[in-house]
Amino acid sequence: MLANTNRKGFVLPFTLMMLGFTSIMLIAFGSQIGRLGSRLNSYERVSEIQLSTRNIIEIAAAYLVDSLEESVTFTSGNDWEDFDEFLEFASTRGGMEGTYWATVLRTLDSDDIEYWNLSNEADFVSHLNTDPSVFDTQDKGAVIYRHDKDTYSLISWTGTENTARRYSYGLFIRQYKLENPALELGSFERVLNQYRSGDETTLWGDVVFGDVIIFDTITIADLSDPRKIFLGTVSASEVIPAFEGFDFTKPSTPVADYFEGLKNEHIDSLPSTTVEINLSSDDRVLPLVLDSYALPLDDETLLVVRIDPSVESVHKIRVEFEEDGDLVLSTLEVKNKKIEVKTSRRITGRDHKLFVRFDSDILVGDGDAKKMDLINGEYSITVVGDIDVTKSLVYEPLKSLFNDGNSENAQTDVSNKPLGQTEVNVSEVNSTLIGESSLIEGISLELISIGGDINFFKETTSSHGVGVMHGDFKAFSNVNDDNPFDDYDDPLIPLTGGSIGLVVESEIPAKGSEFWVYGSLVGESFSSEDLSDFLKRFIAISRSEGGGSSAVSKGFSVVGIRSW
Repeated sequence: MLANTNRKGFVLPFTLMMLGFTSIMLIAFGSQIGRLGSRLNSYERVSEIQLSTRNIIEIAAAYLVDSLEESVTFTSGNDWEDFDEFLEFASTRGGMEGTYWATVLRTLDSDDIEYWNLSNEADFVSHLNTDPSVFDTQDKGAVIYRHDKDTYSLISWTGTENTARRYSYGLFIRQYKLENPALELGSFERVLNQYRSGDETTLWGDVVFGDVIIFDTITIADLSDPRKIFLGTVSASEVIPAFEGFDFTKPSTPVADYFEGLKNEHIDSLPSTTVEINLSSDDRVLPLVLDSYALPLDDETLLVVRIDPSVESVHKIRVEFEEDGDLVLSTLEVKNKKIEVKTSRRITGRDHKLFVRFDSDILVGDGDAKKMDLINGEYSITVVGDIDVTKSLVYEPLKSLFNDGNSENAQTDVSNKPLGQTEVNVSEVNSTLIGESSLIEGISLELISIGGDINFFKETTSSHGVGVMHGDFKAFSNVNDDNPFDDYDDPLIPLTGGSIGLVVESEIPAKGSEFWVYGSLVGESFSSEDLSDFLKRFIAISRSEGGGSSAVSKGFSVVGIRSW
């Protein structure tokens, strides 16, 4: 009885002790949780600030891209007054890593570097103040250091009254994306050679400045290094023989789908508004000189050119480019077993891109393969049929580069200068094209065949055998007269096409020849009879590679971003 009473009396003080201990523990835990919560809030705030600095880096990079086409003023030397503070902050983080970063970042503090403080640009600051991805504080900004024309260092910061500044550093490299690869071909029937030494008659070699897409096997000659032939990226189904150290990718799109996509892309890009002329019309209906009054056009109008097959004995149109920018269109007839001009119309030069579509085969040039037509305007010419190019086509400001004549007439008409006799010669031409790219701003040529082939006619009866083609030449196949510009489908007239070829009309066996393309070749094949025997040198230079800023898509590739 006494024992039971004692046990009951012990319960109360024990309970009181447990309640007191629990209260103390709750207070302690509460205090710890409070401190932990404050620390977590602090970490969250720091994380938000660090994220803000990274976002500012990306905004600054976009601002730089948008400003590159304008006259941005970089100042020589490092004038950022907070550079030492930034360097101290970055170098004391991460132990040895901080030491390494200090070594790298000190290179920015040099008189040889160029500097731009974006925090002094009102529109940039306004963007930061309104961008929800940037922390809402007054202390934020960015600076840019330019190492060279293609390499930039960006530094951003964000700070508040209660936290130290946080920084981010980004290294960006300017990228030049080739919008038009030099070659986009289903197959390329040529054994490619690295440049070899030799005299004018025996030296051979091939080189491509720009990207290459071949949906078939690329064949390289024995003892030739493909890295000396292809000076851009290569995509091909196979390259034989295999060469150690030469990398290429394989096309992921079926060849038919790829070229069908390019064809549709071109058709969709043509103006929807059309104006039609019939060259078979009497000159009282269609004047011989079609100036802007007789034939008003703009860059949103597609000129459709036709002939009347019942009237014309030759169902082809001849197209000639004049040095002053005029375009001459001629109907043809047969006289004394030779094709001659019947009637010509002259479309005067325009200050805008001229879009033309021919619903028949065309001949480009007057047939003198050793001479050249001069391109002095912007032309997009689409042909539903074959395109036979019978002479060299050269951008007018570059005519002297491809001519070795002494007279003014020779400089205008003849493409007789073999420029590709050595690998050094070819590299010099490419460098010249880059250096003089501003001369051909506003000058371009696009020749597209739909349902036909493009043939370049060449002869070597002259002393040189040089063929020069400036422009983008594209051949797309169409089956069963599936004219994409009308609803008519005649299964009795199959138009396959899609081939680009070099046609040799006459040949001096001992003489070599060279073929230049400054632009691009696009088609399901590129071939020629005895191409390897006749063509000693094949040189292709993408317009993007050789210059012409309108053909270059500029952007930035981020090497990396580091936040502290």
